[in-house]
Amino acid sequence: MGVGFLVGSVAWAQTPLNERRFYPEELREDVETIRRAVHHLHPDAYRYVPKAALDQRFDSLGAALSVPTTTTEFMLMVGPVVQALGDAHTFVDLPVATAERLHQTTPLLPLKIRVIHGQAYIEEELMGFRSIPSGQRIRSIDGVPMERLLSELGALVRTDGHDEIFVTRTVERDFLHLHALQYGHRPQHIVEHEAKDGTVTSTVLRSLTGEEISSSYRPATARLRPWRLEPFGDEHAAWITCRTLDADTLRAYDIDATRMVELFLQEVRSKDLRTLVIDVRGAGGADLGMAEALFSMIGTSPYRVVREIAMRQPGSLPDGGSVDYASLDATSVPESDRAITIPADDPRLAMTPPYSKAFLGKVYVVCDGLTRDAGAAFVMLAKRSGRARIVGEEVGSNSQSFCGGREALVTLPRTKLRLHIPLARFVPEGHGDGPVDHGELPHHPVEQQVSGLAIGRDTVKASLLDLIRELQ
Repeated sequence: MGVGFLVGSVAWAQTPLNERRFYPEELREDVETIRRAVHHLHPDAYRYVPKAALDQRFDSLGAALSVPTTTTEFMLMVGPVVQALGDAHTFVDLPVATAERLHQTTPLLPLKIRVIHGQAYIEEELMGFRSIPSGQRIRSIDGVPMERLLSELGALVRTDGHDEIFVTRTVERDFLHLHALQYGHRPQHIVEHEAKDGTVTSTVLRSLTGEEISSSYRPATARLRPWRLEPFGDEHAAWITCRTLDADTLRAYDIDATRMVELFLQEVRSKDLRTLVIDVRGAGGADLGMAEALFSMIGTSPYRVVREIAMRQPGSLPDGGSVDYASLDATSVPESDRAITIPADDPRLAMTPPYSKAFLGKVYVVCDGLTRDAGAAFVMLAKRSGRARIVGEEVGSNSQSFCGGREALVTLPRTKLRLHIPLARFVPEGHGDGPVDHGELPHHPVEQQVSGLAIGRDTVKASLLDLIRELQ
């Protein structure tokens, strides 16, 4: 889910600004801009909804605009139409500066949750006082039963196809903003929670702005580098954590992926480790070359990340615009724009020979619902090549094909909302063994256990290390 969309819409909707109302005919101009942009720029717009049905949704949206409407109200009306595409990368949000400013001033419920087996538990209270013990089950918030709350928040989440675990993990990650979007904000909230022994307690939490949370909250553990290796001598194993495959983020930490892979391999060889765990939970990134770079650490035969790429012609964007950023109005969206398929002999689709120093031992890959894009492509390649056993959850990108890469950023002419549209569709190498409308499935489904929340223990990691130890 696009966090920017949530931050912007929540803050605008709940902040006492003199928000302008637009007349229906003005908003219909924006609707037509969205319609034309989706039809002519999206590389796979009709996979989950036929063109005629999509047009019917746009027609219904235009007809529903009968009274003056605010930017936020319009954005929320657009949401279900965009969600019908089944593409998590297509979304509408506010300008960055506006979204960030409003995020800093909007009161939010300072609570971090974890959803386990369909139930919500307190992972951390963000006021800085730790007034609610971690690991307690949340029964209700402000009188709303948690089961209903999770269902209503999940309905706001965009996802590839029908990937339910991605929805669950997104609700966890964006809970503060989703809750404010659905239920509004108030000075304080009443959280009813239940201890392991069945004791039920109601705790009042004062709302905090994003800025206040940032200044008062202190994480229970220190912030660590996104790529790191931890050796486990007794298990003769190395646990490699890769929390992101985003090239810009890695550069900010002065991490070069190719060099880091070589350093990891050197340490594994020096310690004579026989098992490798690569943890890509929460990892994403637009550049699928990062998936290839990571797989080079374990690939033992020629490989490629994708076998087919379809994309929009760069020339389809307005004169002077780039592939990455296009500010379009109702008259400059192209009338026709065909996606092209990259030829099979294109270097981007060539097989990569294995690295001569690649690790040859046993490999496990750990993933979750927020493992997306480059992270998901790595998981698919590791599984389909037979090189690794996959542990964790269904990944967040579709297993048959998914959109991403570069995007067009369309600024709507009236409301100035921003419509994000990916320009490429990728078909991963090999074939998944799960439903075509879901992400790649793990060999061994595992999720965090409630028992670990109270003590800050990663039970997925602990269980896998126990298994490795038993197999020695």
